[in-house]
Amino acid sequence: MDKDLFELYQSPQLRNPSLIVAWQNHDVGRLGSKIIQFLNAKLGCQKIAEIKPQNFFPLGGAVFKD
Repeated sequence: MDKDLFELYQSPQLRNPSLIVAWQNHDVGRLGSKIIQFLNAKLGCQKIAEIKPQNFFPLGGAVFKD
């Protein structure tokens, strides 16, 4: 798997998993970040991976390559 697309921190055995995604610090009023923090506190979630969104979605602004 391409390390540029995501970073896997652990590979737990999952039963009926759910995926919750939020853009940290790139959302209006940090609402997505606050919801993720709330769910983590209430459900005891574990971060198992990080998707690098710049490879999937434009996040506003400009990217320059030499």
